[in-house]
Amino acid sequence: MKKIIGIVLIIVVTLNILTITSYAGGEGLKFDDKGDLKFETIGIKATTNIRYRTIGWQIFNGDRNTNNPPRTSSAVIKLEKLGESEDIPGTKPLKVKSRFLTAYEKIVKRIKEENNLGWADQLLTEGGYVYFDPVYTILTGKKIEGSIDDRGIKTGEVYYSLEGEETLVNGKKHIEKYGIKNARGWIHPNDFYEDYNKKLKFPVFNSKITIIHKRKIRMEVLKICLASKKKLTI
Repeated sequence: MKKIIGIVLIIVVTLNILTITSYAGGEGLKFDDKGDLKFETIGIKATTNIRYRTIGWQIFNGDRNTNNPPRTSSAVIKLEKLGESEDIPGTKPLKVKSRFLTAYEKIVKRIKEENNLGWADQLLTEGGYVYFDPVYTILTGKKIEGSIDDRGIKTGEVYYSLEGEETLVNGKKHIEKYGIKNARGWIHPNDFYEDYNKKLKFPVFNSKITIIHKRKIRMEVLKICLASKKKLTI
């Protein structure tokens, strides 16, 4: 009897580990007309204890697959969620949609912070292609096992690579033991491949984007002025 119970427990634990929520569908990753980076995912709502989560993006100047151009510069950008995830009614199994947005200014700032001034200036004036890899962490129940700060520095369990291969994290060589693909016993580990090396055309800082971002700056200045006026009045 004890032996049977033991076998059942092993099966339950194994199934719990191997089942994951995958990101399937949604608008994916793209730059909008303001130059902001948008990311939308649609996946099956979690019914298991162990899952993965995208918590950031790594932006590179080179192609991971062909090495043409080679990857010589990079910056990690923390993902900012837009509101709460939404259930999609009528889907079986139930699916959930999540939206994220990273401001144009933040992307440029992060590239410059990692001493990539020449690359940043080139993107702003000439545009060009950039390549994105995800930054992942693991969820165990409601517990988030890892996180990154605004400069992409990790705390806890965070994965910058697919299989533990050498990569660039904020322009510096980085090697992990496993990578997200081997972090757990996923049912479909090869599905992670499609999340890497996403090629997008970086939006040149044109007149339309300039007007939008000048308005943002004016609004920030106005807020500061109003706050200062309040303090003076008090």
